[in-house]
Order: sequence, then C-alpha cells, then structure tokens
Amino acid sequence: MQSVIALLCLASLALGLPGHSGPRMSAEERSCYKALKAGEDKADMEVKMNACITEQKGLPDIIKSFKDDGDRWHGDGMEGGMEGGDDMKMLELCQLLDMNGHADMAVALMKCMVTKNGGVKADGSFNIEGLKAELLARVAGSSLEVNTRMGLDACPTDDLLKFNVMAYMKCVTSYCATGAGPTTTIMATMATTNTSMATTTTNASMATTNITTSAPTSTTKLP
Repeated sequence: MQSVIALLCLASLALGLPGHSGPRMSAEERSCYKALKAGEDKADMEVKMNACITEQKGLPDIIKSFKDDGDRWHGDGMEGGMEGGDDMKMLELCQLLDMNGHADMAVALMKCMVTKNGGVKADGSFNIEGLKAELLARVAGSSLEVNTRMGLDACPTDDLLKFNVMAYMKCVTSYCATGAGPTTTIMATMATTNTSMATTTTNASMATTNITTSAPTSTTKLP
C-alpha cells in the first residue's frame, strides 16, 4: 500500500492540528507520527490527491468557495505555513468538507485516496490487515513496536469499514505514544465526526421519507 500510510497517519492527527479545536499533539505523539509516516512519496501523494479532487464531481467548485472565503481557507491552514506540506492539505480539505455540510464528499475523497494507494481489496472493502501489517512494519524493532502492536490489537476497526480513518488512527497513535487509548472525551468527539461523515446520505434519505409520510391527507365525507 505505497503512500497510503501517509494519508492515514495524517488523518490520525485530526484533533491535534493548529486551527482545530482538539488537543495538540504531545512530543510522544509526534514521534509516533513521524515513525508511522516515514518513507512516504510526497510527489506521488500530490498527483493522486489532485486526481481524486478532479474525479469528485462538484468538488473543485466547493474548493473555490473555500478559497473565496479567505478566513476559512487560511484559518484552517490550507495554504502555506501548515506543518507537513502539500500532503497535509488532504486532511485539511476533508476536515473543511465535513465541517461545512459536505461529509459525504469527504468520505468519497478519502476512499479515493485509499483506493489509489492500494488500500482496497478486490471486493472493494478496506484492506484492514494490510494496513495493520504496514503500520507494524514501520516501527518494527524500535521502542515504539510494543505499544503500536497493542494499539493494533485493541483499537476497533469499524470506522475503517466505512473509510473513516480518523478515529482508528487517533487510537493507534495514542497507544503508540502512551500505551493506552485516547481519552473518553476525545473518542466521543471523533465518534461524532465519523458518524456525521458516515450517515449524511442516510439522513438525507430519511428526511425525504419523513416529508412524504408526514404530509397531511384529505378526507372526503360521504353525504
């Protein structure tokens, strides 16, 4: 899964980025982050990111609207100054999409990137075992191996089945750094974000159904 780890590890930092409301990364989390994303091909990552953006119908227009809103675009680090360079922009874009009513687009974009980087099996599902194996290989023989292995065994993978990688990678990174999972508050926040991203389409469908079923009906009285 060449380069897919870079994307997934970026997603693990969603609550620790400047411009976001979550806690910043600790020194230990930064060490894990660097180890888990080591060896990424940034040029390849950028090519695939641009391709995925182009393939999502309507997304270029949405990005333009973000750019037109200078405070929102620069405030979330999308242009210049953000640690991580161009590859960080993918995470930032997914965050902006989710926070501004385009959660389904954020999921589609993440799935596109995972697919292009070989993280999807023949049946179209997320290659969870492949991800675990590559994460473990990144820290093999280092002081981070034991804690990372613990996280890979303990962290739930339900979110990966929906291509929502943020909660899973936050959990693995926390174990890598501390030997324990994220706090309840952090996980609750991540769960809320992932639920929003995963259920946008379902909620729209339910809303349509409710409108149909709740419409008043007329009654004709017989003479």
